[in-house]
Amino acid sequence: MKYFAYGSLLDEAEMIKTCSDFKLIGKACLPGYRIDFTRYSRKWGAGVADIVKDETEEVWGLLYEISKDDLEVLNKREGHTNFYVKTEVTLLNEGGKKISAFSYKVKEKGSFESP
Repeated sequence: MKYFAYGSLLDEAEMIKTCSDFKLIGKACLPGYRIDFTRYSRKWGAGVADIVKDETEEVWGLLYEISKDDLEVLNKREGHTNFYVKTEVTLLNEGGKKISAFSYKVKEKGSFESP
């Protein structure tokens, strides 16, 4: 399955620690969104990245092919259903071709400042 990363998993070392069976497809663009920091993470001690609809912006990231086993690990890492939720996105590759994938967005948006 195709996964669009726009935050900490842009770092290859983080991706290797998280997913044992992934393939980098390449760079991709998510039109109509922007990066924001809408949640504070005690684990990171900082704000965490989020994608927010904004028709005037675009988010660049990396597109990966991941396995079902890696999806389970990724869901756990991202706090799927507690902190982040999966969302279907339509991306453009570097050649402008549309690609369907999933990504994560913050479930309950707030402030990234420490509480």
